[in-house]
Amino acid sequence: MTYSSLCIGVRNTLRGRGISGAELEARLIVCAAAGIDADTYYRCLGQTVPDRTMNRCEELLGRRLSGEPVAYITGKWEFFGLELIVDRRVLIPRIDTEILAEEAIRLAAPGVRILDMCCGSGCVGIAAAVNLPGSRAVLADISREALSVAGENIALLGLEDKVSTALADSLGEYDPSLGKFDMIVCNPPYIRTDEAPRLDASVKDYEPGIALFGGADGLDHYRSICSNWTGALFPGGYILFECGAGQARSVEQIMRENGLKVKSTVKDTSGVERVAVGQK
Repeated sequence: MTYSSLCIGVRNTLRGRGISGAELEARLIVCAAAGIDADTYYRCLGQTVPDRTMNRCEELLGRRLSGEPVAYITGKWEFFGLELIVDRRVLIPRIDTEILAEEAIRLAAPGVRILDMCCGSGCVGIAAAVNLPGSRAVLADISREALSVAGENIALLGLEDKVSTALADSLGEYDPSLGKFDMIVCNPPYIRTDEAPRLDASVKDYEPGIALFGGADGLDHYRSICSNWTGALFPGGYILFECGAGQARSVEQIMRENGLKVKSTVKDTSGVERVAVGQK
């Protein structure tokens, strides 16, 4: 069997299970099984697949059919044009979160210092640091496991001179030892706890609950950060939040109640108000 026919077979199996994005996922699974990148895969389409790769592909496909997200199977995922390490210690970066990174980059001044709260894999802060010359970023999370992944991504991309990690609780008090920042970006846990039974199995059974659930109304982290962490901002500094569907107006109100000026709300490609922007 060639790589091309193997990928077609995997794709058809995924489609038969109703998995969207089957063509992309099939390529990712085959590449992971073979231990090759996309460029090498396309050069090998007509080559015969070794038995060990066939066996590995069957194993990985079985994991996907059992519900495990392909990002955790391959151990990597693309965000804002960057290939990042991603595993079950962190949330899988979504395309919607790229809007948060894009808006942060748009608003940032030269030499900006950014705090990425609830950083997970570090995707937002890293994307900003890569695209903003002279910038510095601190990736903060309460999860030591998440910070380990973020640190791996910093090293992977050679960003040790401009990006660091810090253990910090978004539901706790601001630690002045972190210093001051021009911008806080945050994709907090924002799913209501009562929504847990209705989540897709690929989310609730695999992604870390600490990165998903934001309390009874999903707004606990917004309240705490606006109340306890705006002291980390220089005057005039920005705070940018990703919001769940229907949450933007509540997040704006929380900002106002804590003395922040609401600047804008940015919609995603589906028209959902996805990013709320405030200013100190």
